[in-house]
Amino acid sequence: MGRMLNPSGWYRMACRLSSRDLNRGAPIRFPARLPFRLSKKFLYAASQSRMAWWPNRPRLGEDGHMGTIIDVIAFVVTLLALLAALGHAGYLTLLSTAARKRPGGQPAIKFARKRAPVAGTALGLGLLAVLLSTGGVVPDVFAILLGGGVGLGSTHALRSTQQDFRGGRY
Repeated sequence: MGRMLNPSGWYRMACRLSSRDLNRGAPIRFPARLPFRLSKKFLYAASQSRMAWWPNRPRLGEDGHMGTIIDVIAFVVTLLALLAALGHAGYLTLLSTAARKRPGGQPAIKFARKRAPVAGTALGLGLLAVLLSTGGVVPDVFAILLGGGVGLGSTHALRSTQQDFRGGRY
């Protein structure tokens, strides 16, 4: 039979006051006190994190923490891009319906029709970006890039449409 391991890490000799108590058959005098020195297994013990006891814990990236953050960022970026594209398309629609009600509004209708393909393409790409943002991390990154491009392009197109219409360059 082999040597039995001491699960507490304390040895009886460590709790004795002197080595003279070793073979005299005397019990430990103060069993409730700490030993004079700890056993060797505590000498080189390395501290572990608080989560080390949880063997199947999810690690960053495996459980979706980072994926969730990128999901939220992708959703917000694509939603803002879609709103910018909707704003541009809505402005052109409002412009063309107001021009139809007025006599002599034909140049404004032509101006709105000329800009409509840009607004429609931006709206379609914005919807594609929103659909891409429902995927995993890689489609979310593409959705962020596409949504950012659509949002910036739609905002620039809306500003130029407003400046051209207000400046009379239609």
